[in-house]
Amino acid sequence: MKNIFSLIGRRQSELLFYVRLLFARKGRKITQKDIANMAATTQRTVSNIEAGECINSKSAPHMFEAYALYWPEIRELFGELFYMLQNILSIPAKYKAILCDEGANRSRVPQKYIIDFDKAEQALAIDFKAITA
Repeated sequence: MKNIFSLIGRRQSELLFYVRLLFARKGRKITQKDIANMAATTQRTVSNIEAGECINSKSAPHMFEAYALYWPEIRELFGELFYMLQNILSIPAKYKAILCDEGANRSRVPQKYIIDFDKAEQALAIDFKAITA
């Protein structure tokens, strides 16, 4: 889980650049306030994860909402990742603790709550240049 959010944080400036291009091509303007909100949201989420917090109603929703609700185009680009985040948010608390503990016995977690984070990282490796060209 931590790797996904760290990856988003590291690629933030690249993402913002291509988001601007994408919006320009669609005739929409992304404001400095939008960018500031997006950057703050990303940083807050990365900080929460790095502080060892589990993904829960306090740490993931502001990330999910900022990208997925404010900017539908980004939701399209990152559909797979946000689908996974949405699933994480719906995981019952008793299983979240197990999933967040890397040394835990995950066999006690029902299969439907096991997230394939390799796929999520691949979802972030989108060729933005191809999309915005």
